[in-house]
Amino acid sequence: MKKIFIVISITGAILFGFYLFEALSLSPNCDSKVLWEKKSPDNARMLTAFTLDCGTTADSTVALTVRDAKDTFNANNGSNIVLTLNKAEHVEAQWIGNNQIEVLLPRGGRIFKQVDQWNSVHLDYKKE
Repeated sequence: MKKIFIVISITGAILFGFYLFEALSLSPNCDSKVLWEKKSPDNARMLTAFTLDCGTTADSTVALTVRDAKDTFNANNGSNIVLTLNKAEHVEAQWIGNNQIEVLLPRGGRIFKQVDQWNSVHLDYKKE
């Protein structure tokens, strides 16, 4: 009986891991829509909030990216993603300085990815 429980637990963990990997990788099968973009005070970087629509059975997902302002927005570039929220419709953030961002996390959003630093940019998170 104990072996069956362990096998079921491991199988469940593996399946959940695949689901989580798919959600975090921001699958190319998902449509993205930019909510807003904000340039840093020195115009060197861009902060972008966007939503992902992965079909009718998936929860709404909101993400934030930071990139060099000269680079084009790409929702599938995981190295620029600093925040991914599931079950959220929006997220608010603002530049506090050239290298500092303050992010206001919405109530009820489930965090899948949260990065405290992207290159030299520091991110501070607060809850609504």
